[in-house]
Amino acid sequence: MPWSGGNYTKGNSATGGWTGDQSLGIGIEAGRHDTQDNDFATGINQCLNKDGSNAATGNLNFGNFRPTNINAGTAAAPAICAGNDVNTGVFGPAADTWAVATNGSERVRIDSTGRVGIGTSAPTSALQVTGQIDGIPDAVGVHVGMVGTSYACIELTGSTGGIIDFTDAGVDNKGRILYTNSDNSMAFNTNGAEKLRITSAGRIGINQNNPQSIVSIFNNESASVSTGLFQSNVTGDLTIHALVVGKFDNNTTTSQRFIGFTHNAGANGNGQINANGSGQVAFGTFSDERLKENIVNLPTQLANIMAMRPVEFDYKDGSGHQIGFIAQEIQQIYPDLIADQGDGFLTLSGLGKNEARMIKAFQEFAELTQATITALEARVAALEGA
Repeated sequence: MPWSGGNYTKGNSATGGWTGDQSLGIGIEAGRHDTQDNDFATGINQCLNKDGSNAATGNLNFGNFRPTNINAGTAAAPAICAGNDVNTGVFGPAADTWAVATNGSERVRIDSTGRVGIGTSAPTSALQVTGQIDGIPDAVGVHVGMVGTSYACIELTGSTGGIIDFTDAGVDNKGRILYTNSDNSMAFNTNGAEKLRITSAGRIGINQNNPQSIVSIFNNESASVSTGLFQSNVTGDLTIHALVVGKFDNNTTTSQRFIGFTHNAGANGNGQINANGSGQVAFGTFSDERLKENIVNLPTQLANIMAMRPVEFDYKDGSGHQIGFIAQEIQQIYPDLIADQGDGFLTLSGLGKNEARMIKAFQEFAELTQATITALEARVAALEGA
């Protein structure tokens, strides 16, 4: 029968029990056995042996005490394991330090200062995650998901230094996210320099830490790189704008400005695109008399206009048919309209297809007028000679 859990006693307690039998030289006899010692050997075998050869058959009750002086263990042989998985569990790699191992390798460590390292045994911050997954370094990361109705999925605090650093093998600083106490703004650094800032007012500065407009983009990289590009890369986008500029005021007069143009680092203006009545826009220039000096009449332009050659042509790249002028020809007449775009090819400004049509019509009218004048002069001369 199973052990009842009570104490082992001797049935003849009146004659001294085990001690009395010993004094009388009486050995163990069946009639003098306690009713429980029949399963004495079975009970002992059901206890935990020192060498761990016997497994517990029930929950262990420490009676409000705690186990101490457990072997520290190693990653390959943790101090505490689950099931029969002897290379997965927790161990103590150093004083006041706990670590978790799986498959014989350390995965997580909490050091004596409370720092947590995932994939590293020497965390240098409150939480440090490093390492790789399946031999792919880029696979390492932290995934945070919103649970419930919490306001913040992850909350970061810090000083004017970096809140989040991005490094290459923990050495080469590739980027940083930080905030500044001065204006409660967020900034993003790459390669040791600030590249983007979001101010407390919601203004965004790219290469600009004090944006004076809602979005300020500065090109600090190279004169050969465009400051901005708006390009649609979707098929069937013929009727969709690549860029839309909208205004709130319901005003279509030329006072409604859409886009301004400046030079000299913004110190001088070149002009603007403004409304031009209902359904139209136009280029506006700064033409106030108070801005000008040395004002004189323009010299005669008839010879120049008559020397211009409006043409129609096809572009060699197959982009289509067009009407206009030849830049090299216009350069001989109005060089201020011509520019070199940097590769030796010329550009022409201020003369489009409609200007070509109007100039061609003016030339035809001038020729027709001159022919009429010549014919009339001939008739007058004939009449005067008669």
